[in-house]
Amino acid sequence: MQYSRRPSNLTPFSRRLTPREVAQNWFRRGADFDFQTAYRDFPKPGPDGLLLLSTVEAWFDRFHGNRQPSPDPSKDEEEEAMRSARGH
Repeated sequence: MQYSRRPSNLTPFSRRLTPREVAQNWFRRGADFDFQTAYRDFPKPGPDGLLLLSTVEAWFDRFHGNRQPSPDPSKDEEEEAMRSARGH
């Protein structure tokens, strides 16, 4: 039996991470690591408590000395991310 793949609507601004995922997978620390306090310039989570993967990647690039322009999501992109988080 062959299944067809549905096209994905994922964009760089709809991939989101929980603070626990960031602490464990990006900082390689325990789930209770408070990176927001340890690194004051770390991107803040959205109203749903999730962080955009693109901003986490950009922060780590800058942290490791890779000078790249930080993504500054426009209002449309933020709205798209929030719609995706709500499942719409």
